[in-house]
Amino acid sequence: MSVKYYLLFGLALLALSLFFDYQNIISLKPCSTHTWRQSDGAAIAANYYRDDLKFFKPRIYNRQTGGEGYTAGEFTGTYWLAALCYKISGGVHVGFLRSIHLLIFFGGLFGLFKITYHFLESVWLAFCVALLFFAAPVLTFYANNFLPDAPAFGFLLMGWAMFFDYTKTNKRSRFWWAFVLFALAGLMKITMLMSVVALGLVFVLEWSAWVKFGEKKLFPKPLQTLVGFALVFGLVGAWYVYLQWYKAHHGNDYFFAQLKAIWSGEDMNLLVYTLYRTLFFWSKYYFFPLVHVLLIPLIFVVFLGRRSPGNLLYALSLFTFAGALAIYLMWFYQFIDHDYYIISLYINPVFLLLSGLVILKNYFQHIYNSLFFKILFIIFLFINIFYAKTTMNDRYGGYMDYRLNEQLAESEFHTYMNELGITKDAWVISVPDGSPNGTLCLLDRPGFTEWIDRTGSRPNVEVIRDWHTRGARYLIVNSPDYLEKPVMQPFLDKEIGAYKDVRIFDLNLVDEK
Repeated sequence: MSVKYYLLFGLALLALSLFFDYQNIISLKPCSTHTWRQSDGAAIAANYYRDDLKFFKPRIYNRQTGGEGYTAGEFTGTYWLAALCYKISGGVHVGFLRSIHLLIFFGGLFGLFKITYHFLESVWLAFCVALLFFAAPVLTFYANNFLPDAPAFGFLLMGWAMFFDYTKTNKRSRFWWAFVLFALAGLMKITMLMSVVALGLVFVLEWSAWVKFGEKKLFPKPLQTLVGFALVFGLVGAWYVYLQWYKAHHGNDYFFAQLKAIWSGEDMNLLVYTLYRTLFFWSKYYFFPLVHVLLIPLIFVVFLGRRSPGNLLYALSLFTFAGALAIYLMWFYQFIDHDYYIISLYINPVFLLLSGLVILKNYFQHIYNSLFFKILFIIFLFINIFYAKTTMNDRYGGYMDYRLNEQLAESEFHTYMNELGITKDAWVISVPDGSPNGTLCLLDRPGFTEWIDRTGSRPNVEVIRDWHTRGARYLIVNSPDYLEKPVMQPFLDKEIGAYKDVRIFDLNLVDEK
């Protein structure tokens, strides 16, 4: 495919980015859907910057567990890169982290562009399919964000593009790049390994001679292939082994990866509610609703239509469908509030859609080559794009737009805190805030919030006094209403500052009666 088409595709991504208002969103602090989890990622990047880029010592602002906040979950490579950018630019500018994740995701869309052309040899469909997934609302939102899921999906798509190129050219470099990219995807989100497992099943079927995937072998060098899979699972496994030791060493299990399988719950009402949330509430943010209506019959067309077991797309569609179902069942109760968990499963709709288009091309050429089909597909794409824009309006400025008190992040307030002696190393208690890092991230100060643990407990007077004993010197209250709470009354005697709606109290001057 000519370079000019890649340039045109890049311009299309830029145009849609402007349409989705990315140019304004990219400088925003964590906000909107899942501000809590966004703040965790932003906190790791900021603390890398504060701690002189010590890669193997990631930490967060919250000091509730582990004393010094040393902890992490997924691979922290992008957070470290963002911190490096902070060092070069001389300060924490969250746009760097958002940009890194967005560029990786765009790399994935270029990969999908290439994958589509590989199977269909159609430039216009390569454009449409790749842009259709850009317009999937969950991806539209999380592409330009702090969470690792969308960039992990980007690495996965780039890996698949390299692998399919390897099957065509048999270039060894393509093979190794594919598995390195698969490893990066799994490091950033372990559930991305689902499609790597699907590829492993294809390898087993081919080399057991049960199924033949074309005239030449997909894996002509079995030893090389085994080393590739060992590389992926070895790197991912090594990182998580290190994290388990790291978190145990520092006594901090905040990022404990917890399965919440469908069979683990005993409350039938919660099970039904989770089904409602995933199948009805969140589903309108997975795709434009009509896409779901089309995907269901497409599953039957692909799996029951005129397909041979040796068709690679058929096998990948089948195996990733089974993998997606397994992930959904094993993490079932996580899906109740976490729409971004669905991103790991998007690889199945990718293969399903490509399979359906290949069937259309091979068996219904009069439709596939018709002007009507092209116009219909393009109209359908634009409907999806405009729908994605409306969902972005929901998340930024609409009913899903959750914001912390942004006065805490204002540079004038930070200057004021420094004048009061509240340096960036001073431990604070920041309320109200039910998340571990939300307001602490805005303050750029370590300390404590209302968050205590996963049970939803909130601090009482004794807990706050314990935090003071452990090192918290200042109480920062960012809502006037919170000053009326009984739990606050013993700590409000010594007010040392006020900035707009924010009040500051020195805990060292509080009478401990």
